Amino acid sequence: MSRAFFSLLHLDFVGAFRYHPLVYPVILFVPYYFLGSEKTDRQKKIKKTLLILLAILAICLWIFRIFHEDSVVRIDLSNSVMIKYLKQMKGVLKCT
Repeated sequence: MSRAFFSLLHLDFVGAFRYHPLVYPVILFVPYYFLGSEKTDRQKKIKKTLLILLAILAICLWIFRIFHEDSVVRIDLSNSVMIKYLKQMKGVLKCT
């Protein structure tokens, strides 16, 4: 999401959408969430429902991008920090 916002700051609207398609709904939702009225229980429920819906959409998008090998989201376990740390510890333990 942060790369999408930086793209927007550089007026790269297509790039922002490519990085995270939910960037535009988030931009609309955040001011409404923090500045919108909560005078009635119905308004509170609408805000909560929209927040949950946006979170579910973000999780679904993330899962979709992982399993469809998107260039923006990828998993490379061989290059992860934990694997590098374990390999380093293995080397340290061999030396002692």
